[in-house]
Amino acid sequence: MLPLTPQFLVSTATAFASCEYQRNPEDAEQDRSEADATRGDASLRFVNFAGFWSHFTHLGRCSSWPLPASERIEDLVAFAERSSGVAPTPGVGDVFVLASIDGGRHVLAGIIAAVETTRTMLDGCLTFVCTTIEGQLGEPDPNGALSRIENVRLVRRRLSPAFGDCFIHWCGLGAHALPATFEYEVAEDLISVDRALRQKAA
Repeated sequence: MLPLTPQFLVSTATAFASCEYQRNPEDAEQDRSEADATRGDASLRFVNFAGFWSHFTHLGRCSSWPLPASERIEDLVAFAERSSGVAPTPGVGDVFVLASIDGGRHVLAGIIAAVETTRTMLDGCLTFVCTTIEGQLGEPDPNGALSRIENVRLVRRRLSPAFGDCFIHWCGLGAHALPATFEYEVAEDLISVDRALRQKAA
């Protein structure tokens, strides 16, 4: 199994984001009020998709991604709390869970790509301006077809546990061998090329 490596997740998610329009709002505050709470499950599916395939090995046909394939953000938060995986500050590659504007629930999941600045509020609580990678993965197809990535983007957010946000430091949870949800067709024959024969034929 691959060792749990935050940069694997960031690199994989960045590759997805490079295919989409990338938006970097000047005001890191505006996205909390614009977060679509109805798409929270889709954002969590994207995080798990990127995490699974960033830690997948072809030889073993399994992934060491440690987070459960939960369909609900609150279930993921509960798992992280039980596993002592919640961190007080964000790190590159951590999964973050965004709180609603009133702090009463969690509405979106994403990946920390960079921590830009750390500031102390008047009450002494820390806030963090982060570059995040956020996407949405469609619901599983009942016919077995692969779910479609609907969008992936780079966003700047101001995050803090004081707002109800949660940082999940998953690389400290321990790897698990999760089998692939579908099989690739792997060639059975080994194809070799004899360069000398090719040069002679030329």
